[in-house]
Amino acid sequence: TVHLPPSDSIRSKERVPTVLTHSSTEPVLPLQQGKQQKRTRSDHKTRWDLMFEELFKFKSIHGHCQVPCVYTPYPALSQWVTTQRSMYRARNEGLYSTMTDERLKKLDGIGFVWAVQNPSLPWEVRYNQLKEYKEKYGTISISRQDQEQKKLAEWVSIYIF
Repeated sequence: TVHLPPSDSIRSKERVPTVLTHSSTEPVLPLQQGKQQKRTRSDHKTRWDLMFEELFKFKSIHGHCQVPCVYTPYPALSQWVTTQRSMYRARNEGLYSTMTDERLKKLDGIGFVWAVQNPSLPWEVRYNQLKEYKEKYGTISISRQDQEQKKLAEWVSIYIF
């Protein structure tokens, strides 16, 4: 059984429900009715780690960390990558940033690209090259090992897949 102090010994007349552990009668987590609990720094770190794992999966599939600005399979990953670049720039400019040394090392460790450069050829040119490749070979799956088509293969992995 749970023993609670008499209601007159509680500072507030209003009782706040609590969640109790099975092994203890001490309240572990106060519940606030109708209010969502605030996020803590550990929640933010957990979200960052989850998104880092998603980026790592993306790299495993595509061979790089250049998530397209519009990545329909997982739009949140595009936004997260953009945020990491913004935080990196802010850090380098001495502004507030959530980019820690640990995060920087993790991203560097998987080959994260901090400054995305404009492609050397316009999008339409690469698209037309891809159409020609498909007409010739019947597929748009291009090996990065093919030195003649390496740039097109990279473009396809960023914009198509």
